[in-house]
Amino acid sequence: MYMNHLNKLLKISLEEFENNGWQWPAVWAVADQIKFIDEAIEYLEQQEMYEQCKKLYEVKKKYKI
Repeated sequence: MYMNHLNKLLKISLEEFENNGWQWPAVWAVADQIKFIDEAIEYLEQQEMYEQCKKLYEVKKKYKI
């Protein structure tokens, strides 16, 4: 399967987050983090990258929203 650079970057970033506890940039407020997660999930769903979506849904569950 062909994977464009953005898809590959997102996949690698999520793996890094999962394996090494990647942290958000210090200047990002919680609202910024949630917005990023939501937009990433939307993109991943469009690309049919459901395994990565699941990982982000798990991250989002940690927020009490």
